[in-house]
Amino acid sequence: MSRDGVGTRTRPSHLERRVLLLNEGRRHRGAPPRSARTSAERGPDAPQVGHAGLSAALERVEKVLTAPVASVRLGSVAQSHDRHLDTAQSAGNGAIRHKLNAANMLGGDFLSMAFVKVVEATDGRSGKRFEPVQELEIHAGAIAAAATLPGASAGVLLIAEMRGPIGIPDFTAIVGGQKAIAARLSSRIAPILSPSDASLLASLYIKRTRTVAQLSEQLLISDETTALRLRNLKNAGAVIETTPRKYTRHPALSPAGSVYAIEAKVKDWRKAVQQSRRYRVWSNNYVVALGALSDGARTSASEEVASDCAGLIVDGVWVRKPKPRPVSTQHKMLAFEHIAHSLI
Repeated sequence: MSRDGVGTRTRPSHLERRVLLLNEGRRHRGAPPRSARTSAERGPDAPQVGHAGLSAALERVEKVLTAPVASVRLGSVAQSHDRHLDTAQSAGNGAIRHKLNAANMLGGDFLSMAFVKVVEATDGRSGKRFEPVQELEIHAGAIAAAATLPGASAGVLLIAEMRGPIGIPDFTAIVGGQKAIAARLSSRIAPILSPSDASLLASLYIKRTRTVAQLSEQLLISDETTALRLRNLKNAGAVIETTPRKYTRHPALSPAGSVYAIEAKVKDWRKAVQQSRRYRVWSNNYVVALGALSDGARTSASEEVASDCAGLIVDGVWVRKPKPRPVSTQHKMLAFEHIAHSLI
């Protein structure tokens, strides 16, 4: 726990407890850190973590975030045996930044780690949640593993308990697309959460106009219904009427990046897979994060997850990484709007 300016003690957030347990739990188990080289020792040609463009975009995102933030940079590994939590107050929204060494949990895969920004969804579950210690440790492992998702060098935004179009994963990971998210939030357009409106938006272009008749024919709805929805979306600022009955989509409503739904369970891998398959409607794939399993359960879980080309983490270590799969333009738009909704 930390102290504020007047010396009163504040309760740690759910994310703070996850990160703290990652540190303390590993220390109590006596897990020594793997040997690591600094970026200078690796040389100038070694992969570097983050880049200026991503950092600038993330800063723009942070200005409009109202939820607590834990920024986890996983590329530099501490030389000491004691893993540490480095906390500093962030200007602008009073966010708490955490610098966390997580290379031990990922089998030394720290060379491919990226910048991970973790936020609590503003529209997540309400009330106080019961979180067993084992579950918190699995969450902390999932946060660390997100740094090595496919394409993670473009940056990862990890949203805890985001309400998706279907279901609420423990984490939603957006790989890349940080500038698109920043542009979406800065547009101040209210999120479009209706599936029918998202389908209409996905049928529009940013530069090329489309008519009411063209959209009605594609979506198999009447001209009157299409015109009414377009009028409502125009009033919301989501579409632009360039000439009478010809429309384009606002440039800020441009989905980007890959979306992965991460579901955590202590041991019940069957239930985790069953839940996660629902998220594939709107995500590029899912990742199941589990605690320690027997050899038989680990093999069975791996085979089941492999049939979906999805990802599996067992006891904080990747068993297999997910492969991104295509998502319909409608569901990609709908997921993008739910991401925006979770951040405002």
